[in-house]
Amino acid sequence: MFIYKSRFLYIDIHIDLLNEIDYNEIERLKEDDLRWLLYIFVCGDESLREKVYGESEMMKKLNQKIDDYETVLDRWLYYSKEEIDNAGFEELGRKKMAKETAKKMLEDHLDIDLITKYTGLTLNQIENIKNEEN
Repeated sequence: MFIYKSRFLYIDIHIDLLNEIDYNEIERLKEDDLRWLLYIFVCGDESLREKVYGESEMMKKLNQKIDDYETVLDRWLYYSKEEIDNAGFEELGRKKMAKETAKKMLEDHLDIDLITKYTGLTLNQIENIKNEEN
């Protein structure tokens, strides 16, 4: 959809529909067709992007930038199941340790503000621990 308003041209393109366009149709489009230009952002196949945009220097550069960003994103999103499991156990261990420390501090009748300060537990959590003991 094209809308002219004063000196600006607003173009509404449904990006999801670009996913449905066949590679052969994209290849037939001209370089000044906005669908041809935007297809690079929805095409997940690097070799297909190279086929479609191989002749255009600008699109080659853009394709390289997209590959670079995907590499960085993959590094950010990389995880190992073991690391996640260990992180979860470490957090559980810290919480359990804080709770045990708070119990001992309560047994020694230390001030709740001190317990909060040194265990990192909230007043509410300390009150719950206190009530569990009673």
